[in-house]
Amino acid sequence: MKVMLPPLRYFRLIFVLCLRIFLVGLNLSGLEEKVEVIKNTMATKDGVSNMPAMKLAVFEISDTVKRFENTQEKHERTLDVLSRRSIDQEANIFKKFRRNLSIGVE
Repeated sequence: MKVMLPPLRYFRLIFVLCLRIFLVGLNLSGLEEKVEVIKNTMATKDGVSNMPAMKLAVFEISDTVKRFENTQEKHERTLDVLSRRSIDQEANIFKKFRRNLSIGVE
């Protein structure tokens, strides 16, 4: 019985596919090494929170934001008072104008 081998192009195709799989494996291992280096060198949340300078900066920023919020609330209250006063003044002027018109018509 005679054994028939597949054409040579199939062997080449299989070889190329195996070579590509091997290269992908090499790239993955290289990427894994890079990820490990990044993990080892990056700052963690716990590490940053333990830095005294970082804590001080966060506290100062928080304090500044609170002062801005308080100032903004004061300005909003002032604008509200001024708006109400302006509306009252406009209503009084309109009443006087109507009264003057009614006096002039009679």
